Amino acid sequence: PQSVFEEATINTSINDVEMTFPNIETVGYLAFHNARGKRLTLNLPNATDIQGSAFRWDEHIGSNRMTAVKCPHVETIGSRAFEGFYLDNGTVLSFPKCTDVGEHAFERCVGLEKVNLDSCTYIHNYAFEECKNLVELKVTTERCLLGSGVFQYDDGDVYARCNPNLRIYVKNLYKQDYKTDSSMGWVYIADHIYGIGEGVVTLDDDTITMIDDYEWSYLNDLKHIILDNCTEIGDYGFYCDYYLEDFSLPKVETIGDHAFGCDLDTVPSGWQPLFTGTLSLPSAKTIGKGAFSTYRLGGDGVTPSSWSTYRFTSLNAPKLEEVGDYAFIGNSFTGDLSLPRLKEVGDYAFRATAVRNLYVPRLETTGMGSFSNLSNVTSLDLPNAHTIGRESFYYCRNLTTVNMPRLTSIGQNTFWSCSSLVEAIVGTDTDTMCTADSTPFPTTIHSIWVKDELVDTYKADAKWSRYASAIKPISERTTE
Repeated sequence: PQSVFEEATINTSINDVEMTFPNIETVGYLAFHNARGKRLTLNLPNATDIQGSAFRWDEHIGSNRMTAVKCPHVETIGSRAFEGFYLDNGTVLSFPKCTDVGEHAFERCVGLEKVNLDSCTYIHNYAFEECKNLVELKVTTERCLLGSGVFQYDDGDVYARCNPNLRIYVKNLYKQDYKTDSSMGWVYIADHIYGIGEGVVTLDDDTITMIDDYEWSYLNDLKHIILDNCTEIGDYGFYCDYYLEDFSLPKVETIGDHAFGCDLDTVPSGWQPLFTGTLSLPSAKTIGKGAFSTYRLGGDGVTPSSWSTYRFTSLNAPKLEEVGDYAFIGNSFTGDLSLPRLKEVGDYAFRATAVRNLYVPRLETTGMGSFSNLSNVTSLDLPNAHTIGRESFYYCRNLTTVNMPRLTSIGQNTFWSCSSLVEAIVGTDTDTMCTADSTPFPTTIHSIWVKDELVDTYKADAKWSRYASAIKPISERTTE
């Protein structure tokens, strides 16, 4: 509440004490104004609103000041909320969810060196005035309005708009807007604005647990990534980082759309992807659209017309459950592709790879062209597949046998141009006929094995009737 600890003395006989207030959501006006405590840290894990002058420290007050406040979920910081708050030299503050920083909010916090305001959309007038040692500010939103005199200081001898060493980091995607859009207010310090990761060759940081959308995209210097504790990479997280050579992501579970993809229209002349060897994602469960591919769509906006081949030779992803559209199109996978937990695959996800053996025992659904043009695969065992999309295995020209006992729906041209296909087991473990779109198999197929009781139903169906001579009861099939 308002002024609850104003001018209070807290634990003055003990150094380095941390006090936690787990239920506080709002820190009221003047709540800890001039509160004393020898190296006291306040932990406010659920606070979302810090009101005006909540932790202000007046210049005439003596020592024994609080030295730290933890509030990772705060969304708004009021005017003068931390004005004059004592911070050790080199202090780093992180407010990743804060959207609004009030006037004079951190004025005279001379020990403040770095601030993270990932979600900020407005930094008001004089918010960091007299913070003359501030050298780094991070803002990752598309737009953040900047008030007047936010970083200025005057120590009697020098007046400056900001510390000459101040670097303001924004996403590369938005960097030019921050530098040139006068409506945002950053133009006057444009020389201090940098793209996140600019100049970094090796990203090695075990404190990073998530890469935000576009956060490390469009970088020409980044070659190596080592993120031992990162669990999520957002959409376009490392997009158009053309010269990446390798990465280590042992705990990443989710990889967003186009996370490691590139734009085929803007690739440097003569560019070839530098990725080689095994793509190891031991914890990955979900991989988004175009995550590891560079492609261009045709006139229909769906079918890829061209792509650049990534040079991964194998994929290690034992926990992978879902793969998005175009995720690995054109990758040079060879040998076995073993994805024991994979359930869902998007459009053209593995098109035109050099895989020889495909092991996907839990696969349930595929999209359009998901595994098309796999010219080396000779047999398929899909024991749990129930929905196979249009052209999913189109032009797998060396494929001879397919087992799909639980299949309930098959799309148009699913196995069309599979000229070597001899037999298919379809829906033998289901009680109803598998619905089909037109020409799911080549007309040259020799045997389509179905449940005994449904043979006549299949032969009478408009979509299946063209295969009437090939439709046979499963009880007659031999394995000789």
